Amino acid sequence: MTRVLLIVPCFNETQRLSLEPFKAFLKQGHFLCFADDGSTDGTSDLIRKAFYGQNNVEVFRSEVNLGKAGIIRAAALDILKRGLVEEVQWVGFWDADLATPLSEVEVFLRFREDFSPQAVAIFGSRILRLGAKIERSPLRHYLGRVFATVASIMLGVKSYDSQCGAKLFHKSVLQKTFSEAFISRWVFDLEILLRIGEANVVECPVSQWRDVPGSKMKIFKEIFRVLSDLKKIRERNY
Repeated sequence: MTRVLLIVPCFNETQRLSLEPFKAFLKQGHFLCFADDGSTDGTSDLIRKAFYGQNNVEVFRSEVNLGKAGIIRAAALDILKRGLVEEVQWVGFWDADLATPLSEVEVFLRFREDFSPQAVAIFGSRILRLGAKIERSPLRHYLGRVFATVASIMLGVKSYDSQCGAKLFHKSVLQKTFSEAFISRWVFDLEILLRIGEANVVECPVSQWRDVPGSKMKIFKEIFRVLSDLKKIRERNY
């Protein structure tokens, strides 16, 4: 059996964190690390109480808010330091709101095995197509296409959807992926893509995805910061 450890970044999630799907995921033999990014609403306490006594669940907490990139990186490095990857083959991160259902983990692994067995990273991709249930507002869809075009022009990447919050990495590339701090809090996924190399990454079209209210990313407020981050990423010359 292929075992997976998922990092789940959390920030003030007590009102929208649905724990039952995570419990079902654990019963399949997988592992979870909830990465609390300085929550002030008792998120960590809620999780610890819900999973009390289960040794395949970790809660990593930062006392200060690091942003999504920072908390995922900190949790990944902690996992490496403590040797928690020894029992798994893949480590990934997954949005706490489960916009992408956890059932897609197995889909990712099968997709890689069938179509790109050399890939060491699997990125979810929200491609609108027949048979897929992608619930995304038209505005977010078109903004996503504009972003992908700008990223392609500025960084030369071909990814259709680098920003989907569902990704898996073979544990052999975890150190390479997360050892260096990220430039961007929000579009760090592109930095990951450049670090690993596009030839080593496969994009798996998700069969289900839904736009869950309560996103911490305010698109119009952050747009100029994102463009600045893209420029800095280009200048780093990965």
